[in-house]
Amino acid sequence: MKKNLSNILFILMTFLGVSNTYASKNKEYTCFTPRYSRAFVVKKNTIAFFDPYSQIKSRGIASAIPVRTRYAKKGFTKILFISGTKHTIHINNVNAPNELDDYLIMRGKKGHEVTYPINCQMI
Repeated sequence: MKKNLSNILFILMTFLGVSNTYASKNKEYTCFTPRYSRAFVVKKNTIAFFDPYSQIKSRGIASAIPVRTRYAKKGFTKILFISGTKHTIHINNVNAPNELDDYLIMRGKKGHEVTYPINCQMI
């Protein structure tokens, strides 16, 4: 009886963990960098950059760029290349994004690297 109860508890906890991870992978975010004056929409498999100060927001969205994604327990890191520059977008906790833990790193071909904090909101 005790073993069955522990097995049921284990299965329940595993299911809740998997469903929470699945839900966090399918969320969409709008993020911006105050210092970079750019913004982007993060989706499951793509990222679209746009100008946050454009008067016509719908026309400011660029084409969606495919990305590689690494998932962690509570967050993810997305990597993409634009014009030879590597962009790494990291969101530490998808349930509570914040500017202290989330960032955008841009690394050029010569190795020069710039890190910007990002402010993200779930769509």
